[in-house]
Amino acid sequence: MGRLTRCPHPVGNRRTIIEIGVRNAIARRVRAQPDGLCSGPGCVVRGDRRSRGGTFKDRPVVVMTHKGAKSGKIRKNPLMKIEHDGTYAVVASNGGGALPVWYQNLVVNPVVELQDGSVKQDMRAREIFGEEKLQWWDRADEAYPDFIQYRVTAGRDIPLFVLESIQA
Repeated sequence: MGRLTRCPHPVGNRRTIIEIGVRNAIARRVRAQPDGLCSGPGCVVRGDRRSRGGTFKDRPVVVMTHKGAKSGKIRKNPLMKIEHDGTYAVVASNGGGALPVWYQNLVVNPVVELQDGSVKQDMRAREIFGEEKLQWWDRADEAYPDFIQYRVTAGRDIPLFVLESIQA
């Protein structure tokens, strides 16, 4: 089983190739985002071919698996955990920068798999607006206070998606 590792990248480092010592010392490509979250497996070590959420700045992280809008390839992104009564939210902040690539993926392919620790579940994403968005921003800011600064820095409206469980 792989071990959990904090993101080793300095803030602002756009592209780094590192070696993560996980059984068999497999080389992994990692691209760091401006806020230090990785879009690759640096924050979420995949030594056993499974991704597990970890922490970032001592805050819990979930892993969202989704399908690429153009390529159709499976993509995985570690995101801050924002949860309320079994419903999750994901914030397309990209550290206050441009929209993250996964934003368009969710618009085109809203069915995702979310992994919170060892629990995986299929969910459907929908972008939220108005009063519902304001309620989720309060929850997001509580879960990760840096979102407040990201909204100031972004110079754009930051999209929020709610992930709701798909009932069988």
